[in-house]
Amino acid sequence: MNIHIKKTQSAKPDLVLLHGWGTSSDIWQPWLPFLTEHYSITCIDLPGLGLSTVSDSENYSLQSVVSALADKVPDNSILLGWSLGGMLAIALAQKLQLRIKALVTIACNPCFVQRDDWTEAMSADDFAAFEANLLRQPEKTLSRFFLLQVQNGSQQKAVLNHLRAVDKNIEHQQLCASLQLLKHDLRQSLGQLGVPSLHFYAEMDQLVPRKVRHLIGAMGINITGLEIPEAGHLPFISDPQWLADELVGFTQRIDAGRY
Repeated sequence: MNIHIKKTQSAKPDLVLLHGWGTSSDIWQPWLPFLTEHYSITCIDLPGLGLSTVSDSENYSLQSVVSALADKVPDNSILLGWSLGGMLAIALAQKLQLRIKALVTIACNPCFVQRDDWTEAMSADDFAAFEANLLRQPEKTLSRFFLLQVQNGSQQKAVLNHLRAVDKNIEHQQLCASLQLLKHDLRQSLGQLGVPSLHFYAEMDQLVPRKVRHLIGAMGINITGLEIPEAGHLPFISDPQWLADELVGFTQRIDAGRY
């Protein structure tokens, strides 16, 4: 796997950004001006998305993706992932927890597809239908997925326009391969982490129910969760300043030894 990264070089704390399914690291562009004052940023394209490539002969699995990404993470970084990127950030944090500073997720469900003991997620039938539609009508299915992400959230038009502008030419094969990553259950990995973590949920998110925060707590996993009022699945686009302020405050508390 050839992993493409974009970096802003500075002496500030390292922040690694992992995007979600069906997009690329370009999704972060509107938020970066709110972050560069505080962080040295590494934006990573997930394998097969953006400019990161995967050859036909390579195995595409959670393990292979995490191994490929791990080599691009600077020591003492804060790992931040949105949606699927949040799931990968959890898996990376488990692998690299002696090397990283903290984990942050945005609109991320550690178990995206329902299980018998995890109902706040997409049903297995709906996920299977989405897979089938993606095979038959990839462009139409991706467009519907984008609409679902902004539904009922604030700044719907601006968020949708940005989503549509990011990487219109993702290869169909890689879309299908990366979709399989969403089938993994990372609840146990989340519970085994020994690093500070902060998890953002959005009040109007149609993909990741805000109740996920409470379900994780009910499992006995001690996390810090914050809910973003009126936001949809992309709060870093609709509420960039609020999110950046909370992230900076979290970093400052870690540096002050309050985590």
